Amino acid sequence: MLLAVAMAAIFVACSLTTSLDGLTGGAEGGVIEGGSAESGADGPIADGGDGGPSGGDADEGGPIDPCAGAVLCDRFERDAPEGIWTSIFTDNGGTVTIDPTTSTSGTRSLALFVPAAGAPHAQLASPDYPNVAHARISWSMKTGAPNRGVSLMRLEFDENNRASVIDVFMFDGRFVMDENVFGMPSAGYADYDLLAGSKPDMWQRWTLELDARGATAVGIVTLDGVERVRTNLKNAYARGTLKILVGAFYAPDGLAQTLHYDDIAVTILP
Repeated sequence: MLLAVAMAAIFVACSLTTSLDGLTGGAEGGVIEGGSAESGADGPIADGGDGGPSGGDADEGGPIDPCAGAVLCDRFERDAPEGIWTSIFTDNGGTVTIDPTTSTSGTRSLALFVPAAGAPHAQLASPDYPNVAHARISWSMKTGAPNRGVSLMRLEFDENNRASVIDVFMFDGRFVMDENVFGMPSAGYADYDLLAGSKPDMWQRWTLELDARGATAVGIVTLDGVERVRTNLKNAYARGTLKILVGAFYAPDGLAQTLHYDDIAVTILP
């Protein structure tokens, strides 16, 4: 409950929802570069073994290509960050750049920097993908040390400008999955602790899945191949336009922070 209140305060203080709403426009996108989830018991899954620090999950056949079957996949192997993203938003000293010094594949990654003060933002928005009710985003991420800023990875379904969102947040060194609804009746603001969060200065692989095909939506988060959360969500998620938001914002204890993302892949599932 305290975390939910703190997160809500950040939303108000930083006007994050207002900033992100301005990012959601864009044309439809196609394939770039390159299971159905069933309802489970509410709450986080117990910790499991960590996977490798590289950007890809692995099975008996070796690393999995995150771009296989994706409608959007970005390895950030270029000089400028724009690429396939429809919009980039920064304010109050936040920056979005390409970093040639660290990566999980190739030689480059996306770097989002937010300074220590001024409620900064550094955010990207994907193209729109219409008529979606089941989607997964996977990404590699490396946080600064100490990892005390806030990161954001959001799946958003929007129908008639009424957005249902599911996020993975880093807040005060902890990670949570969060759900909320903007512009329509909501069953409430809910957080689900991920238990084991990120390891500072180490690349880790995340996935966030939203299955909203049934009356009760399901949210699933994995970290380094280990399922951390599988839960029936409180809010109704209508079939609508899928949007992806990637960001960094607001260092809660006044520490500048750089977050690195690589191999971001979005898959629309049946």
